[in-house]
Amino acid sequence: MLLLDEPTNDLDFAGLELLERFLASHRGGVVAVSHDRAFLERMTSIVELEAETRRVRVYAGGWSEFASQRKAGRERHESAYAGYVSERERLEEQARRMRQWEERGYGQGRKKKKSKDVKKVAAKKLGRLERVEKPWSPWQLRLSLAPASRGGDVVARLSAAVVERNGFRVGPIDLELRHGDRLALLGRNGAGKTTVLQALLGELPLAAGERRLGPGTVLGELPQGAGPFAGEERLLDRFVAESGLAAGEARSLLATFALGADDVLRPGRSLSPGERSRAAIALLAARGVNALVLDEPTNNLDLEAIEQLELALESYEGAAVLVSHDRRFLDAFGATQTLEL
Repeated sequence: MLLLDEPTNDLDFAGLELLERFLASHRGGVVAVSHDRAFLERMTSIVELEAETRRVRVYAGGWSEFASQRKAGRERHESAYAGYVSERERLEEQARRMRQWEERGYGQGRKKKKSKDVKKVAAKKLGRLERVEKPWSPWQLRLSLAPASRGGDVVARLSAAVVERNGFRVGPIDLELRHGDRLALLGRNGAGKTTVLQALLGELPLAAGERRLGPGTVLGELPQGAGPFAGEERLLDRFVAESGLAAGEARSLLATFALGADDVLRPGRSLSPGERSRAAIALLAARGVNALVLDEPTNNLDLEAIEQLELALESYEGAAVLVSHDRRFLDAFGATQTLEL
């Protein structure tokens, strides 16, 4: 029996292929925790844990079957709940009318008995009505990445750029990123993808060549790893310093990313990797960046947040650079150019 906890997070495409070939030939059982939808497609059943309700549901088949069954189940639950609410309101209104008739004296004599009987029947029906719990709505990112300003046609350019770090050398690289471009940066682990991103961001000096940013370019990074919220400073204080927002505005924005009143007062280091990733995406939204740099953005996000990030990128009008081994996310990204190292 193999127990796999996010096995695809740190694998490149060659590693993913090797893992999946191994699992295909494995004769024992496999239990995996994963947010990689392409990997989950190969599973024979999926167990879903609802964070808020602590409910456990089991679905037959891989990711596609799970998504279809879950959607159908939620639609049935919502329909049943709507019917329950409608019938409850009808019976409550009927009982309320009976009480009003009694108070106004419409139930005197022979009508009095009839009025009470109807009222009792209404109350009995209400008591017998089978309760349907309100469907639980999972938290959703509902992210809007609207650039504050358009910037120039040319967002960034690397000309014969060479980057060196600890004896490692990448380049020369010629790259031009224009407004609206989607650049996918691919390569095996250790090929220098993150190094190139850091050169593009100006975080690493060039050993040779030139880096230029276009006029009005506002770069925003969703980094791989801890990011800006991993220290001792409270999340709210760090977010205010990074975003320039007032504390109240920062609280409101972070709340939309499921980071509530208690979370924002915690030291950044005490947050989970997923919580830090959501705070980093909230920071991108606050800055109104017009050029996104995404380094393995799906590693620490749950499935709902990954899908919402995909939707946000669909309508995003700025330029974007992506490093990712998440095959579904890469497909949804819709790269207009690819640089393979």
